[in-house]
Amino acid sequence: MENYLNKFNTPEEFIRAEVLANRGSQNIIDKSKLIDMVVDVDSGIDRNYKKMSKKELLDLLVELAGLEVYSKFPVGVNSMSFQLKFSITHQDVLKMAKKGFITPTGEVRFRKYGRYCHAKTYSPYDYFRLTAEEVHAWLESHTSKKSKDGEPK
Repeated sequence: MENYLNKFNTPEEFIRAEVLANRGSQNIIDKSKLIDMVVDVDSGIDRNYKKMSKKELLDLLVELAGLEVYSKFPVGVNSMSFQLKFSITHQDVLKMAKKGFITPTGEVRFRKYGRYCHAKTYSPYDYFRLTAEEVHAWLESHTSKKSKDGEPK
């Protein structure tokens, strides 16, 4: 299975793609909310924001507020991407989130088997910052060793 996030080099690239993706009612952010964000940081220049595309609005917002604006969007990476990148299990991802090694950002809704399901998402900044060695070292140091009868060694 190929990891979708392999085509992005930075968390900003990933967040930009997710914000600009057209998912109908499941969009990360509406154009109207993006306009509100631009108006909040714009220095009074009279522009017609409604005629601008989402891409133009996002570019303007980044130009006005800088790259830190990307951290304001509720975008996250699912557990499967962490599993594929670091060769770990879903239980390992849950443990890392519970112990504070990675940051949960929310959840995403999707349809599967004719019903709506929800999956937790985690910070794209953690995903791109961490290396496989760091993750495996952390997991090894946070795994309790048990003997065959279930008692800690």
